[in-house]
Amino acid sequence: MTEPTSPVPQDPLTRVPATPFPDLRSATVTAEWLDTDTKLPCYHDTRRWNGWGMPYFTLEAGKQLASLMPNLQYVEARDAFIHTARELDEEELEFVGQVIVVNGQTIKAYPIGAGYWCWDAPE
Repeated sequence: MTEPTSPVPQDPLTRVPATPFPDLRSATVTAEWLDTDTKLPCYHDTRRWNGWGMPYFTLEAGKQLASLMPNLQYVEARDAFIHTARELDEEELEFVGQVIVVNGQTIKAYPIGAGYWCWDAPE
């Protein structure tokens, strides 16, 4: 059995293997719930969710985000960032690590909030 040469990440909206994404590239992203000077490094492609960005974060950037959001934590045993519900009608969200390809290099990244939260368009 051979390893695939181009891993295909899960689509954050459907949670099933996605068709190959458009080229992912480095960017920064912010959101209205973060301080105005906060810009987080991420990877993104041209897809949008209702016009909002759908970033992928490295483990380090995800931990930086978790330090700014008390309801977000990295759970090593699940290799995922977990966002715990604050309201009774909210559900726990899990953002599992995925392998993405950026400039021909494989990188593990986490689609934290992609398809759920209103991220500004990555720059």
